[in-house]
Amino acid sequence: MEEPYYISTARGYYDIAEKISSGYKDIDGTRLINPSPMVFNHEELGWIKEHLSGFLKQNYSDIPDDILSQLHKITLNEIKTRTYIFTWFFNTFDEDVYLMTLKVQNKLYNIYMIKYTEMEGVYDRTELIDHKLVNKVRLESENWYKNLFSDEQEYLNSKY
Repeated sequence: MEEPYYISTARGYYDIAEKISSGYKDIDGTRLINPSPMVFNHEELGWIKEHLSGFLKQNYSDIPDDILSQLHKITLNEIKTRTYIFTWFFNTFDEDVYLMTLKVQNKLYNIYMIKYTEMEGVYDRTELIDHKLVNKVRLESENWYKNLFSDEQEYLNSKY
């Protein structure tokens, strides 16, 4: 039997001993390096491309409109090649985090593309009949990343 190995999640402490023995590396008790992070499929890459401009407009209001309009030219391949940085377990399922950095007028903007697993209900009309794991994608801003840390200094030491 494996020795318990706990990590802090939104649902309390979660034993990840099985993940550690399968090759995950602990970074700081909250984040891990996944030896085989999830990859984005074509549909997910299309979703990111479609929502990127609106996400940036909402979260980084100082980016000029002419730059935002150029984002429609980004290719799915450019999105696909973004760097995997870590995995975390907010809801005790993998959330593989990728980093996209935009440089606009000598300022860097970090966009975190997250592919994650979540439990979802299976319904027969209105009756819940089962649950299944599904993969999803979301975008997050630098404020999301900053909230992973307890104070400003810890955030600055771990900033990408």
